[in-house]
Amino acid sequence: MGWATDFASQQAAIASLRRADIEVVVDEVADLSQLETLLTALAGQDVLIWPNAYHVATVEGGEQTVWLGDVIDSFNLPMIGTNATALKNVLAKSQCQQLLEQHNVAIPAFAAINEAMLDDLPFVVQSRNLSFPLFVKPDNLSTSKGISQDCMVEDIDALKAKVIELGEQFGYPVMVEEFLPGRDITVAVFLSGEKPTLLATYYD
Repeated sequence: MGWATDFASQQAAIASLRRADIEVVVDEVADLSQLETLLTALAGQDVLIWPNAYHVATVEGGEQTVWLGDVIDSFNLPMIGTNATALKNVLAKSQCQQLLEQHNVAIPAFAAINEAMLDDLPFVVQSRNLSFPLFVKPDNLSTSKGISQDCMVEDIDALKAKVIELGEQFGYPVMVEEFLPGRDITVAVFLSGEKPTLLATYYD
């Protein structure tokens, strides 16, 4: 689901699985029809699917796409990774923060800034209880795209400049949230066996 998307990382993952005596078959599909043909052939077999993309084109070479996880779920096949519903909730950062906020999870103050809000940034900062320094990042991207040391801003002018830069490069809205210092922690949850196994990693 968006990981191991380059050839080298795919080969490393495949080699690890094969060293563990797991049979690995790699299938590439160009569009929805090819995917449905493949999944139909796999139905009823003893397989575990590991998709490495979020979307598949509805027609080869076309711009319209559907969520890969939704298609796999419709075939009721076991899959490694997060289902499409969770991915949709997580990929749009502002939508994810709203869900967490609605369920009373502690999160930093945030705002999703669209182009029409650029002239009212002081009001947005005040109404959303934002305080500097703020962190600015693309709203709908993963794997840290668009994120650099320059994403931390200290005043309204720098905030506006960074929102415009990221908006023009990656599209609006742009996510703004209070900067939280510290380590970036990722926790993998393996739901196998009698109880979940947690594997935490951090980036210093």
